[in-house]
Amino acid sequence: MKHLLILRSSLSYTDQKTYNSQEIGLAKDLCKKGYKVSVVLAGRDECVETQDGCTVYYLRIRRLQQSIGYFVHLEDLFRKLKPDIVQVHDLGMFATYKAVRLSKKYNIPCVLIQGMYDETRKPFKRQLEQAFNLMFGRYVLANVDGVGCKTETAANYIKGYYGRVEPMITPVGLDVAKFKTPASRVETRRKYGLDRDDRLLLFVGNANMPVKHVDTLVGMMKSMPAGYKLMIVGNNSACGDLMEESGNNVIWTGKILQENIPDIYAVADLFVFPSEYEIYGMVMLEAMYFGVPVLTTRTAGGKALVTDGVTGYLIDGFSPDDWRQKVCKIFSEGGLYARMREYVPQYVREKLLWSKTGESFIRLYDKAMERHRDK
Repeated sequence: MKHLLILRSSLSYTDQKTYNSQEIGLAKDLCKKGYKVSVVLAGRDECVETQDGCTVYYLRIRRLQQSIGYFVHLEDLFRKLKPDIVQVHDLGMFATYKAVRLSKKYNIPCVLIQGMYDETRKPFKRQLEQAFNLMFGRYVLANVDGVGCKTETAANYIKGYYGRVEPMITPVGLDVAKFKTPASRVETRRKYGLDRDDRLLLFVGNANMPVKHVDTLVGMMKSMPAGYKLMIVGNNSACGDLMEESGNNVIWTGKILQENIPDIYAVADLFVFPSEYEIYGMVMLEAMYFGVPVLTTRTAGGKALVTDGVTGYLIDGFSPDDWRQKVCKIFSEGGLYARMREYVPQYVREKLLWSKTGESFIRLYDKAMERHRDK
């Protein structure tokens, strides 16, 4: 039995109650396929838990000294677990660089999974990121035994830094075990004050983040015809002014637990996601699983998941008027919209559950271990 160690290289804490973790979803599927899998995540408290056969280690990260301690504990885990292969995430993370060095030190094959596809647009931070990637990123790419990319856009980004790399496309999958059976449409629509014939436009994400452009959606709704409602699900603690500006056709729910989100997806008619930067877009994938077509921008995730007229539509820019016109046009094409609603969940079930996408990761591991043996 091969033992895989998956390291989430971002040291930010993720709340598993509101976030469908890609690392844990992959780990659970690989356990079913005969792997032993350990996952390392940043946590508010240090603990170890088991989820469907995989072991999850939470290492505490809050202050500088705890970050230093994280790397000490990480090496302890390398020595304790003795994995057969290590998986790290994203080039521009110091934890990725450290894990690759540890893999080399202990002679363990290592693969990089890349989702990030561009540096920040802020000039000073962009220069820092480029300098970091030139110093540490090249080391990572020169010493890993394989590279998988979540999207074609990420693959092109990697090639731009180190042309000799030939990445595999390893799409993200969806862990549907976290979803319960949705409540009845009638019950959920009544709960949120929706009329039977209202067309519900849905956004799920952190509304506080400017890159999500929730202001575009609120602006769009000011001139939207009667019969349309917009629901904004997610953290909105910094959206006071925008909430006051929005009309009665906008519903702000705040955060909703992952286990309850199927109730919302099940009553939505169109998922609207004007994001400026999206590595993949798990919320788009979740919506599609429940049969909801997607209208989104041309991010890496948007281009990977959405094909015009098949699974949704891509749109350029953040003009509220352009978004309003596009939404109205989608619903005016009744036959095409109905076909999209029928095809979208089928597409996800056939291609984008972890039981399907996990196979591409196994091929990456096998090639990486073979390459490592041949060094």
